[in-house]
Amino acid sequence: MAAFLRTLRVVLVMIGVLAFSLTGQAIQPAQAAVLDVCPSGCTYSTIQSAVDAASDGDTIQVGEGTYDSTTINITKPLYLVGADRDTVIIRVAATAGYGLDITADNVEITGFTLINGGGTNFGVKASGVDNLLVDGLQVQGFVRSGIDLIGCTNSTVENSYSYSNGGAGVAVSNSQAIVLRNLTTANNDWGGIGLFTNASYYIANLSDGKTGSDGILLSGNNSFGEVNPLYTQLAHPTHVIRNFNQAVFAFVARSTLAPLSTMTWYQYTLSSAFNLITAAEATLPGSKSFAAIQKLADGSFHVLDTMKIQPAIDLALADGVVYVYPGMYNEIASSRFVLGANGPHQFGLFIADNKDGIQIIGVDTLGNPITDYTQAAATINTNATNTFGYSGIFVEADQVTLQGLIFGPNTPSDNKTIEVIGDAFTLKHSRIAVPSGGAVYFGDW
Repeated sequence: MAAFLRTLRVVLVMIGVLAFSLTGQAIQPAQAAVLDVCPSGCTYSTIQSAVDAASDGDTIQVGEGTYDSTTINITKPLYLVGADRDTVIIRVAATAGYGLDITADNVEITGFTLINGGGTNFGVKASGVDNLLVDGLQVQGFVRSGIDLIGCTNSTVENSYSYSNGGAGVAVSNSQAIVLRNLTTANNDWGGIGLFTNASYYIANLSDGKTGSDGILLSGNNSFGEVNPLYTQLAHPTHVIRNFNQAVFAFVARSTLAPLSTMTWYQYTLSSAFNLITAAEATLPGSKSFAAIQKLADGSFHVLDTMKIQPAIDLALADGVVYVYPGMYNEIASSRFVLGANGPHQFGLFIADNKDGIQIIGVDTLGNPITDYTQAAATINTNATNTFGYSGIFVEADQVTLQGLIFGPNTPSDNKTIEVIGDAFTLKHSRIAVPSGGAVYFGDW
């Protein structure tokens, strides 16, 4: 289809010329010209020379061949059309520069392979433009991201393959109304697609004065070869990435550990999210203790064996649900302040007063909630050292439910297995398994 449209565009331009020769009548001159580029025998032998000669709205046709170039600067509206992605190769050597640097509105790029010929940061860089179409490109081996959009609006990247780049395959920052469709990525160091915010350029770009991206759509048939297929990252806590629409991923991995807390990793399944967290632990030892997995459909958190429960509690909103799968969980909640003032204290688990209505529910291996205490298979051991009598689990919030769990001993010693100062607390289908005897303690602060 893309090839057909490219051909049609050229044919329409030629019809305008032919009409004059056949009728002999004076007609309005064609508003766009076609400029040909090829290694030899054409008017232009370099893409940049054709771009420089073109007028707004012209089409530049690039024939088969390999074109060695520095950064190609596109500063006017035009159509840049390669004869075939596999046979039209732009090899760019632009230290710390770009392959294609697009700074004009109403640009279409299609039918090329871009290769880093040495030190080039980005394959395609589009900055502050409207109505950009990037279609049918192959982008390979750049120092940073293969295709990078920043400050763009009403633009589309589709039918393209970005691989073996040092950043993301496709990156989008501080942009609005962006469509990403039918993309293939593989072996990109940061991941397949990265959605970012930027604190230096195109700030306060949204209608309400916030900085970030709004209205990004991932659609079509996409293929990601990375363990990290898509992720978001905020450069500042006040930034936003909102109205991101996709139907590809069912779970996200999140973290309470800075700077990972600014990032969200999209994953296909619960298992793939867990595998990502486990792989990250090998690179960032200790990071797994701060990781959480969230299901996008209902916002629930899912804690698997070898993970920790406290990060899920910290990231959950009021009335949230945390599902705890079978396993042995040794929990520490350090640097906690009772009612925001008394502390710092270390508990095993800490359910703050802004977590009203939260449910922490033990489940079986299939994720079904436990409704019989004899079937509970998730054991919570605690390490509480708070100074007012050790409280393994400290509950501030109202209407908290603990269900289908086993509560084990506290280190260094036992006192209050569960201490509750919130109202309307529910404990059900659970059991206390403390050899020296445990206690549920109700108090008021």
